Amino acid sequence: MKKILIISYYWPPAGGSGVQRWLNFSRYLAELGWDITVMAPENPSYPLIDNTMASSINPLVKVVKVPIFEPINVLNVSKKRNRDHLDSSGSLKKLILWIRANLFFPDSRMFWIKKVTKVASSYVIQNDVDCVITTAPPFSTHLIGYHVKLKTNVKWIADFRDPWSDFFPFKQLPMTHNIRKKHLKWERKCLVYADTVITTSPSLNKSYLKINNNSHTVTNGYESLIDSEPDDKFSIMYTGVMKSIQNPSNLWLVLKELCEENKVFSKDLLVTLIGDFDHSIITDSNIISLKS
Repeated sequence: MKKILIISYYWPPAGGSGVQRWLNFSRYLAELGWDITVMAPENPSYPLIDNTMASSINPLVKVVKVPIFEPINVLNVSKKRNRDHLDSSGSLKKLILWIRANLFFPDSRMFWIKKVTKVASSYVIQNDVDCVITTAPPFSTHLIGYHVKLKTNVKWIADFRDPWSDFFPFKQLPMTHNIRKKHLKWERKCLVYADTVITTSPSLNKSYLKINNNSHTVTNGYESLIDSEPDDKFSIMYTGVMKSIQNPSNLWLVLKELCEENKVFSKDLLVTLIGDFDHSIITDSNIISLKS
């Protein structure tokens, strides 16, 4: 059996979208006969918790937990909201965002890198692991993959669920020019050193092929289709995470105006939002008006 070590920050009981990809891949790979080990944080502070996710772990998958220190626990002034949604209201929060953007590289899980590199390198050597897979964000996992590759020369697959230097939350962070250049430098470095690169979209894959010609797209998927009864509704559905920067505010405005002008359309319109949404989206007056 081929042995694979998957290094992922997100693992049950983490909720949200980030955990789904390799939780499912690990399950199916194990069913196909691969020897799978997942290395995950022992005491993480996940922004979302879903205790039902543990039931999806294949019992054949071995899990190794490594302690992690997350300074965001100290800096986070609002524990009630999902801290993945950035809040820059007020001087203190602006200072916290500046510290997060410029002092923690590549992210606030940076203190996990040295520890996991040591544990993972030993595990690779002692267990004759054939391949290490790192999945990001957080991009600290790719730095771990880079260092494990240098130490052991094991085959390394870097899975990019999102682009690194062009990661959309970075656009909201008050990063200095030098830090942005540093992200670009390490993104390229990891792409060059990885034996294989996986992306979730053709557009990102096209970009990364210019640096690593062994790049491939493996899109996110679904387990099965759910049959539903057809109806005559004009349906719009969004599932996943939506940050404030992603809010299609003009869409909500246009839909609101259409509903006010055309009562037939208003009765036919069905907008369904499923997932984790920034507070500014939940309280958007145009979205609220569509509920009535």
